[in-house]
Amino acid sequence: MKEKPELREYLSDWLEHLKAVRNASEHTLKGYSRDVGAFLDHLETISGRLPPPEKIPMRWIRRYLGLRAEHGASRRSIARLLSSLKGFFRYLVESGVLTDSPAEAIEGPRLDRRLPDAPSEETVERAMDNLVDDDPVRLARDKALLELLYGCGLRVAEAVSLDVGSLDLKRGWLRVVGKRRKQRVLPLGGRATEAVRDWLKRRPEWVREAGVDALLLGTRGNRLGVRSAYNAVNRRLRDAGEREGAHPHALRHAFATHMLERGADLSSIKELLGHESLSTTQIYTHVTAEHLKRVYSGKHPRARRS
Repeated sequence: MKEKPELREYLSDWLEHLKAVRNASEHTLKGYSRDVGAFLDHLETISGRLPPPEKIPMRWIRRYLGLRAEHGASRRSIARLLSSLKGFFRYLVESGVLTDSPAEAIEGPRLDRRLPDAPSEETVERAMDNLVDDDPVRLARDKALLELLYGCGLRVAEAVSLDVGSLDLKRGWLRVVGKRRKQRVLPLGGRATEAVRDWLKRRPEWVREAGVDALLLGTRGNRLGVRSAYNAVNRRLRDAGEREGAHPHALRHAFATHMLERGADLSSIKELLGHESLSTTQIYTHVTAEHLKRVYSGKHPRARRS
């Protein structure tokens, strides 16, 4: 009689499923593998061997989460761990291995909603308009990178994955491939178009091999990597005086926040950002509420106590 696969094999199957069917990133896969793998290590330690999936009760998962909390794991880490375990056990249910998930009914810790760091309009203007570099090619590349991140609200992974063929400069459009390979077409503003045109004039100076399609290049002539893009944006924003939000995603936050502050509707921002749910976009209403509160406190004659 053929033995049933053990839990680690199911974990490998789940990760393969996420990669093939849901196009999960390597970063996401590593996180799930780490979280669920640590839980399986715990089960093996306390039991001497891995039990079959149907022999894992809810109380074991609760106990494990409690132990992690006792050892100093933050509420956010516990919530992420529980999310990983729920995903794994849901896969076992969907695959017919289990009839129900022992993790599904467990409620995670309540998390404070974190407002995203967003540089001010003035900081972004300084970063965009006062770039200085000894290398004019790198200067043009960084200018195009910043303008695309802020002007189109791109994720850094989306920006570095752009090809030259993603652009329609004549019509002012940009085709972006986002999460789960979902495509969206975005308007390319005047400043971004100008920066991209300047970069395209300089781009051949870094091309080392024929057939390189990547829009944004590194100094070796290959596609610009996420880490290199992060470092470039961090440097430019710090030069402009930004400390808290000196990273690429801060420019995406700034894109949404500044548009909302200037009267753009939430549904349009949702489409531009490529969010699947409006609830994801609604966090920016909290950011704008804080902005309005500061404006009111500073401008209204009766805002302050006597």
